[in-house]
Amino acid sequence: MKKRLLILMTVTGMIILLGGLLTYGLGVHEIIPVPRPDLIVVGTSLIGILLIVSGVCDLFVKKTKEMEIEENDERNISLTVVGVPMYADIFGTIPIAEALLAKGAQLGVVLSFMMSVTTLSLPSMIMLRKAVKPKLLGVFIAICTIGIILVGYFFNAISYLLI
Repeated sequence: MKKRLLILMTVTGMIILLGGLLTYGLGVHEIIPVPRPDLIVVGTSLIGILLIVSGVCDLFVKKTKEMEIEENDERNISLTVVGVPMYADIFGTIPIAEALLAKGAQLGVVLSFMMSVTTLSLPSMIMLRKAVKPKLLGVFIAICTIGIILVGYFFNAISYLLI
């Protein structure tokens, strides 16, 4: 299943790359007025090349145990960052957390996501900005983010004892 998705990603990258190059080469930018048609070619070409390279690398590079551990650590940080602009109360994140655990996410990653969604949501930061000074708000965000990531790493380390 994963191999099919990687092949699909590589083929999609090729289609985007060729589509961007042909759009400019065939003169479609003259029919549909675009302010900077050269940027469309650069953007689509870059996206296509990145998709092709990442798909080919994932298809042909074998992952070692160290690479898998590092990938799990990166998920911890990325889900914490992804959860920040979202807004939900703790009860709203429980179904999402349950789905993430069912899909094989580690316990620490799921906990980091839940904590970042409830603690560092954009609406709560807007409300806090009106109550505290910006410098103090920055310190609060930094401490909470570092703490959430450390809790995620800790629960990833001991998750085999809990689950």
